Amino acid sequence: MTPQIERALGEVPALLRETAERVILPRFQALASHEIREKSGADDLVTIADEEAEALLTEGLLKLLPGALVVGEEAVAAAPEVIHRLAAAEPVWVIDPIDGTANFASGDPRFAVMVALVQGNETRAAFVYDPRGDRMAEARPGGGAYINGARVRLPARRPGPVRVSVSVRFWPPEITAAARLDTIEQVEPMMCAGHEYLRLVAGGIDAASYWRLLPWDHAAPALIALEAGARIAHPDGSLYRPYCAPRLGLIAAHPDVWDEACRASYPDLSLVPGTAAHRRADDRLRGGPAWPA
Repeated sequence: MTPQIERALGEVPALLRETAERVILPRFQALASHEIREKSGADDLVTIADEEAEALLTEGLLKLLPGALVVGEEAVAAAPEVIHRLAAAEPVWVIDPIDGTANFASGDPRFAVMVALVQGNETRAAFVYDPRGDRMAEARPGGGAYINGARVRLPARRPGPVRVSVSVRFWPPEITAAARLDTIEQVEPMMCAGHEYLRLVAGGIDAASYWRLLPWDHAAPALIALEAGARIAHPDGSLYRPYCAPRLGLIAAHPDVWDEACRASYPDLSLVPGTAAHRRADDRLRGGPAWPA
């Protein structure tokens, strides 16, 4: 990476902390009803804190790296074609201003602020900040994963049933019907990808199974888990890339149990790519060029 990018990356943790202190934490457990609204449905919320945080992060990140592009969750909600900036040659900041908005809105402390730098459809740097726990997780490809400056590694696999965090609320009926979740120990999902991936890194679960792959949910925490030693891959074994909507389905797991977690979630791979269910799931992200195969 260029010296300019290296300098910019060094400033990102301070920007995340400042954003949380200015507009997120003051509203935690203090939101008025008119400061929360639905986007695509009752399970897809946005708060004034999401919007103000994304604005601050966008402004700050563009100052750190002039000429870069930005893909923010709320920007895509307003203009779906923004997602296709991920296909550009320029560096792209991917922002999730509050990952786990429903948790945040309900007063649950399991939320995070996440930023990734993507270029060439590769995550070049990842940052996940847990404001309530004051945990700053960071990673770069080949450089390891760190939390508050200390390197973290996936612990040894513990004996017993494979513990998998699974949320089926976005799964199409045919995926749910084919799954073999009775073969693993289901763990209640945290409804915050940032916290979920960090739980995997800490050994609290053995795997997490995902269906809807929005880049702001996965680009940053997936790299952190990967650099800590996890395997992050689509059900057919192909590696995760941020710009990947047609490749729905993702398993993040301890390498020793990835196959088992994948077989439990997606035993019939013919159902995963290119199905009618996939096309329905991808509809809300349309608005520009076709996604890559």
